[in-house]
Amino acid sequence: MKKIIALVTLVLAAACSPYDYIDTLNSYPVEIYGQDPVLVNDQYMEERAQPVNQVLSAYVGYTVVDKKIYRKKTYATEEVRATKDGVMSGSAVPVEFKRNEKRAVVGMAYLDEENYLMIPADLPDYVILINREGKVYKNLGQLKGYRLVLIDTSFIVSPSSFRFELVTSSKSNQSRPERGFDIKYGGIKNDRMVFTYMDYSKIGGGDRGYFEDITFPLNQEVVEIEGVGIKVLKATNHKLDYIIVQN
Repeated sequence: MKKIIALVTLVLAAACSPYDYIDTLNSYPVEIYGQDPVLVNDQYMEERAQPVNQVLSAYVGYTVVDKKIYRKKTYATEEVRATKDGVMSGSAVPVEFKRNEKRAVVGMAYLDEENYLMIPADLPDYVILINREGKVYKNLGQLKGYRLVLIDTSFIVSPSSFRFELVTSSKSNQSRPERGFDIKYGGIKNDRMVFTYMDYSKIGGGDRGYFEDITFPLNQEVVEIEGVGIKVLKATNHKLDYIIVQN
């Protein structure tokens, strides 16, 4: 049994170089952010276009009253922006920054009892570390999996007042109507007023929409469709004059 354990230990030792072992001891845990923007808000928004208790008109085929409910999703991306021109100088190739230059935040590292944002350097897997005050750390870091190894070479950042500032960019996407309705005037047929009702809630389930023709006697003064009260002032085969009394 001891021989088997010894053999496994030798295999593991052969698979890991001394440098990898040293890197593990001298590395720091990191949190890697995803490349996609983060969803920060998801809400439904209601839109009503027609006012209540005002004289309105609608021609045949046009909307009498509608209510549309949209879904709005807001995504955010964290970036940092250079407040002025600056350079990180050392024995390696200098890293230059231009005023207002933006770089995406790719993760966070914890070292020296402080959280540091990580932004990409000019070399693959290398990152620049920035504290929450925007000050640049003196060493570059190299990402090795979910660990951060600091490069021995120190950099001097000039001017000494150079800083980054955190910028959160947001973008919103609004869907087509997912719920609600649209009531259109359809004219007069057989001495009855015709309204076409479209229910948007059916669209969210993959349907193309739900339509229904609803008719009322021509002499009816107030009609009600899906809780909406419509006072008819004048109805012809071409146009409807009306007031929304309940919406």
